[in-house]
Amino acid sequence: MDKEQVQKLYEQYGSWIFNRAKGFLKNEEAAWEAVQDIFLKVLEVGDKFRGESSPWTWLYRITTNHCLNLIRSRKAWQKASEAVCPQRCSIPRIAAVRACAACWAVPRRAWRR
Repeated sequence: MDKEQVQKLYEQYGSWIFNRAKGFLKNEEAAWEAVQDIFLKVLEVGDKFRGESSPWTWLYRITTNHCLNLIRSRKAWQKASEAVCPQRCSIPRIAAVRACAACWAVPRRAWRR
């Protein structure tokens, strides 16, 4: 898929994709970033579109998957940053792993949430 075709898809479906992303992400700025990422993905993998379904169906799936992946990664990051070091170094896990040598020796399941 060339840039002109992607441009046509953006003109036709861009506002719909933005609204769908905003519905998932609950943030306008994050939704615009998602739209950019989605159309970069379309440009990257557009040749794999076989035309067996409408472009709308294909974009719907890409948009949904991208937004769900963003939400999952956001939740994973949030969980990791809320965990407390088992050695009681009283700093978040992300920082503790870098700062506390004792943290390296502790099994992952020992981390409290």
